[in-house]
Amino acid sequence: MGKSSRRNRRQKQKQTRKDVDEPRNPSSAAHQLRHPDPKIRHGALVALQANFLHDHSKSVNLQVLQAVREQVMDKDMNCASAAAECLAQYVSYADGDTHKDVMASWTLILIGRLDQCLQALQSTPNNSKQWYALAAPSLRALCKLIEMNELALEQMNAQKQTFLSTVFGLLEASANHEATLDQRHTEWVEETGAFAARCIHSSIEDNFEMVNIINGNEKVIELWPTLMSKLPDLAALHVAGCVVALYQAAPSKWQSNFIMTQVLPCLSKSMVVNAEGLKCLEDNFRNANQLWMTQKQDDKLEKEVLQKIAKKREPAREIARRLKQTSRVGKQVMDNQEDGRQAVEDSLTAWNNTIMPLQLGLEVMANLLSCLVQDEDEMAVERDSSFDSLLHQELVKSKVAEHIVGMLQTLCVYAKSRPSDEHDLLKEDLQESVSKVSACIANCGISQVLLEADFAATWNILRQHPSERGVCSVMAALVQNSKSLRELAVHDLQIFQDMLHNSDEEIQRDAICLLSAAMVRSTPENVVTNLTNELIKVMSTAPNTVKCEALNTIMELYGDDDFHPRVFSSLDALRHFKNCIMSVPQKGLSPEEEDILFNANRFVEYKES
Repeated sequence: MGKSSRRNRRQKQKQTRKDVDEPRNPSSAAHQLRHPDPKIRHGALVALQANFLHDHSKSVNLQVLQAVREQVMDKDMNCASAAAECLAQYVSYADGDTHKDVMASWTLILIGRLDQCLQALQSTPNNSKQWYALAAPSLRALCKLIEMNELALEQMNAQKQTFLSTVFGLLEASANHEATLDQRHTEWVEETGAFAARCIHSSIEDNFEMVNIINGNEKVIELWPTLMSKLPDLAALHVAGCVVALYQAAPSKWQSNFIMTQVLPCLSKSMVVNAEGLKCLEDNFRNANQLWMTQKQDDKLEKEVLQKIAKKREPAREIARRLKQTSRVGKQVMDNQEDGRQAVEDSLTAWNNTIMPLQLGLEVMANLLSCLVQDEDEMAVERDSSFDSLLHQELVKSKVAEHIVGMLQTLCVYAKSRPSDEHDLLKEDLQESVSKVSACIANCGISQVLLEADFAATWNILRQHPSERGVCSVMAALVQNSKSLRELAVHDLQIFQDMLHNSDEEIQRDAICLLSAAMVRSTPENVVTNLTNELIKVMSTAPNTVKCEALNTIMELYGDDDFHPRVFSSLDALRHFKNCIMSVPQKGLSPEEEDILFNANRFVEYKES
């Protein structure tokens, strides 16, 4: 009887230890997040942030998200700041369609909490650190919601007056904040300013109601110069983007003057490419990443050794004797070793601090140049052309187009010189930078900020970099706006071959658009034959998206019965066209691609009739 009871107790103890050792389900965190003790709540939030709310992490239970949302309004400032950080992190990494309506409901809560932050900063400025620590992640979460979730944008629009007064108030507070020796405090203040400006920038794009509210507020109009002069570079660029967006929607004299005196110098300062500086930053990142990979491998080997020791059950006396023989110098080296993961984060931060202002400056410049592009839409808002004329004169005078073309050349040369890496984390940033520069050049060509006399020289620079995304679309824009360049381009068969047979689908599609822009009725027949033949080759081997683009181009060119009918017949283009239609699957197509296939079948019927 006694043996049986002891055996049962041991069995229960084993089960208890097993339950303790097993990791808890994330949903149980909701109880910890609502615990009466703020220390336990804060610990649960920090653990949640570290283990679940990041890229490639496990999904988070809805109940946990609701509990985190509640903690944003917590009276304990540490808990509230940690909860706001959790929301910001989750919004950054979450799938766009996951809990979309739930995330949208956070918008009004964040705006309400930010309003409390503003009131506290205005009433007790000496105790500002804890409020900036809460405002910074709250603004980051709100900004991501506005940019990624249309339901959140609708909720923001429902409270646009409160949103604008609160975010503008925080932006002004961060601009007027006195410098402090506390580095973390300074970082929170700068982050508050940057994301407050970004929130406004994102909210007024294509939002005429918001534009009218801002343009009708004299206090805000007087505030722009102060913000531009006092805010750090990234926040100042977002302020410049706000004014350009206002100018796009409804140009006025104060906006025109502000752009001439404040925005253009700010953009000029940001749009500088230093290839040596980029290489140094990239080398630092590669070295840090290599160190981290080495340390991860060392940790893995150490765990394997410890597992072997545990299996051998080596006596403690033997372990102590072996450890005494370990060199003290070796131990000191290990103690002083740099943390690889922290080094990677620091190097990425340094890279982002350089590349993000460059990309933002280019984006704002592209939007500013687009104001000079005549909109052929009959429903477009009428603009005061006198302001645009002054802007055009200033951009031509300051040689903006020449500077941007030089930036593209520098970026492309640097991109070619980089070592190829299978897991290249920085390549996408460079590609995006090249695309943004290309968009600026295209707008320069269309708006005639880039003079036609410089088109040929620009073409010769662009054709040296056919494998870079965005370059081909610039070439198409130049060809469409210059008859002389079109005559030069159609004879450049090599450039079309390089682009059409590139492995990048985006470059292939851009090349087809360029080909369509280059060929006209007056193009020599032998040139049309060569280019059409290249297009037929692409139709038989390319991915489906590229095939649809090729089908569309064939229809645009040869839908005109007077466009080189002998070439179409001699190359048996209709047969290749029909084969291409049959090779494209009917499922998984975008609405635009479905329309192309529908029109392609009608094109075949027309040609066969």
